[in-house]
Amino acid sequence: MATAEVLQFNADVKDVTDIVNKTVFLKVRFGSLGNYRKVSDSVLNTDADKELLKVSKTLLDSEELEAIRKADGKLRTYLYQTCLPFDIGIMLLPTGLISTVQAKLIEYKQQREQLVSNFVAAYPSLCEKASMRLGSLYNPLDYPSSEVVSSKFVFDWQYISFSVPGQLKGVSAELFSAEQQKVEKLMNQAAEDITLLMRQTLLEMVSNLQERLSTKDDGKPKVLRESTIKNLQNFLNTFDLRNVTNDKELAAQVAKCRALVAGTNAEALRNSDVFREKIRTGMSEISSALSTMVVEKAGRKFRTDD
Repeated sequence: MATAEVLQFNADVKDVTDIVNKTVFLKVRFGSLGNYRKVSDSVLNTDADKELLKVSKTLLDSEELEAIRKADGKLRTYLYQTCLPFDIGIMLLPTGLISTVQAKLIEYKQQREQLVSNFVAAYPSLCEKASMRLGSLYNPLDYPSSEVVSSKFVFDWQYISFSVPGQLKGVSAELFSAEQQKVEKLMNQAAEDITLLMRQTLLEMVSNLQERLSTKDDGKPKVLRESTIKNLQNFLNTFDLRNVTNDKELAAQVAKCRALVAGTNAEALRNSDVFREKIRTGMSEISSALSTMVVEKAGRKFRTDD
């Protein structure tokens, strides 16, 4: 995941009712085994200031553990591309995509269980190898039993509600009102984040395609991967469901993109210089329009995908 500068857009989001009606709150939990431990500074033979040094050791050199980490990363990327930003650990899932995401989570749960099983089966031999490779830095207390290790790999999700508890009104009208204002502020911030992220995502995809359709210094076309087209098409296909802030300006640019890339693939673009230039010119115009819709602003940050 990359951390992107927040962008300030030139449209105000005032009504967040659509966000509440068109989304649910999704919380996904990934549990794993920590694979690093701090090493005492006493092992360092150096005259450097020890307060400036941080030394750690890798507990297990494991392809099985790495496979779990990579698979988790792919699912996180899928969720960030499908859901919308809200708060740390919580995403907004458009209701029209609930069935699709639920099926994906169920499928991944089964896949992850097999990956964890592979790791747990290899764990005893991995511990033996670690004891030999780490030498004096090996500490058996760093290596719990296989049962404990297996229990670390939690994976679950839940759909949660987010509202002000009605009981507060009976306790204190003032407290209830204050909490309502907090929720309203949080939802308005979410609306801004969603609009910012959606606009910036399309801008990056369009700009990337435009750049890939240009030529090198020697006049030869640049390498164009099928994923560049597919990623853009996937964004366009799910846009109507994900446009929970009713961003009409962005919708207009999405319509132009759809008209340009409908039925397009990388091979067709590679085989026709005329078609390639037509798409490149169209993407350039859309990129320019999108660039005027966002302005970089340092400060608050949110997560997006590489």
